[in-house]
Amino acid sequence: MGINRFKAWIYIERNLRDMPPKGAREWEHWARHRELYGPISSVTLFGTNIIIVNDGKAAIDLLEKRGGIHASRPYMVFLMELCGWFYTASSLPYGPRLRSYRQRFHRFIGTQSALARYSHVQEVEAHRFLLRVLEKPETLLEHVRTEAGAIILKMAYGYTIQPHGTDPLVVIADLALAQFSVASMPGAWLVDTIPLLKYVPDWVPGAGFKKTSKFMKQTLTEAAQKPMDFVKHQMTAGTHEPSYVSDDLEKAGGANKVTEYDEHVTKWSAASLYTGGADTSVSTMQTFFLAMLVYPEVQRKAQEEIDRVVGNGRLPTLEDRKNLPYVDAVVNEAFRWHPVVPFGLPHVPLQDDIYEGYLIPKDAIIMSNIW
Repeated sequence: MGINRFKAWIYIERNLRDMPPKGAREWEHWARHRELYGPISSVTLFGTNIIIVNDGKAAIDLLEKRGGIHASRPYMVFLMELCGWFYTASSLPYGPRLRSYRQRFHRFIGTQSALARYSHVQEVEAHRFLLRVLEKPETLLEHVRTEAGAIILKMAYGYTIQPHGTDPLVVIADLALAQFSVASMPGAWLVDTIPLLKYVPDWVPGAGFKKTSKFMKQTLTEAAQKPMDFVKHQMTAGTHEPSYVSDDLEKAGGANKVTEYDEHVTKWSAASLYTGGADTSVSTMQTFFLAMLVYPEVQRKAQEEIDRVVGNGRLPTLEDRKNLPYVDAVVNEAFRWHPVVPFGLPHVPLQDDIYEGYLIPKDAIIMSNIW
């Protein structure tokens, strides 16, 4: 018995050594596994299989072409249950509710014609962004975050942010996003490994995570409910603007006739639009400005193309994009150069799967290394 326990400890200890050390970049750490073990490798930690995919073709084959098999998400007790993120699209397991979200998203932004409805929103906010940068260039990153929040809040809720200073909805949404980053950190919360800890009373020593989660849940609830209440109030008064929420509520019968379930789905799918888009948009725009500083010759070529095609009498619009191939390539390169989420979102297979001789077991956690 003692020998078996020793072997088990050695097995666990070896797998722990495979995990990224504190402070390391996960994507760089796992990228080295490709050289050691091939395009797909795995570690087992406390009974959970973690599959690392370090190959683009394999990632597309598994997560897109076989998306029906690998469409679920791992359950993180602290993030989803205690902090309330369960109903957001990034956390939902595969099922009717997630399919309902995706249908709504496709109707809202899934086609070129649907996106065209909101092109003017992006153009107006781009003008406001440039004005803010002109007035206070030293706070560029703050302006980037404000613009990203303004566009998504306008599209999702028909809400126009305050033109000067901080906006309450942007502040609460950004706080929720910051808390998400903390709450979703793998291995940071013991309750994710030992779920029974969620039943520990708040007053027990070491149960500080309960107080933390209550604060985070309150923040998220406000971030989802306040803009929803804004739209319902505007619709009742007949002063609302077209948006994801107003369109969805009208389709369901109106702000005051919608069922509790439909309102819940609308509220959390709209919150998913913000939480899924605001932070990633900010990171991509920051990457773009960094690239222009590091590669000034690229900036010059892009500006020359804009001057030649658009002229200097107006700003370029989305309609000009097809005539600006170099600028379009620069924008796409910003996405590729520094991926916003280098490890993507984790996926969980709904059943065992065999791929290129590899067994992908049910309930494993699949991580695709975009980096």
